[in-house]
Amino acid sequence: MAGKMVGGLEEPTSQLKLLNALTIEEQLAFLRSTLDTMDDDDTNHIDRLQMTMELYASGDELKFAKFIEDEFKRSDLSEKLREKIVHGLLIDRNQLMADAIVQNMRRSPDKVFFFAVGLGHLVGKDSVQDFLALKSVIVKRVANATELRREDAVQEPIR
Repeated sequence: MAGKMVGGLEEPTSQLKLLNALTIEEQLAFLRSTLDTMDDDDTNHIDRLQMTMELYASGDELKFAKFIEDEFKRSDLSEKLREKIVHGLLIDRNQLMADAIVQNMRRSPDKVFFFAVGLGHLVGKDSVQDFLALKSVIVKRVANATELRREDAVQEPIR
């Protein structure tokens, strides 16, 4: 209604690509492990969603990155399968999102963009910012929206 263009950094198929890359056995192991950890949380009266939201709202990137890392380690999955899942859910998608950001910026260098991604894609090794840095895109974090000015936004050096 405000005349703003709206789009996405990825398609639903890219979000689900990981599951298609897993064998049926790996999918079942992932599902069983997920359900087992959910059952453990229910038994122990632990609300992981609430914990995730509180950590997200705190803005503490290091705590959130550690939480995400620990969540993946909670499962009884093999290290090889766990790495495959982390790569598919986060790292591969982070690279695709960074590519999409750069493509949008290059396509319309006179426009200002706002890109929203989940915090899990912005923390830890191989984050979206890490992939943007490889493309010489400078990202500056601002504490809140009142501090955001055009010159603080993501900038790509002119070549």
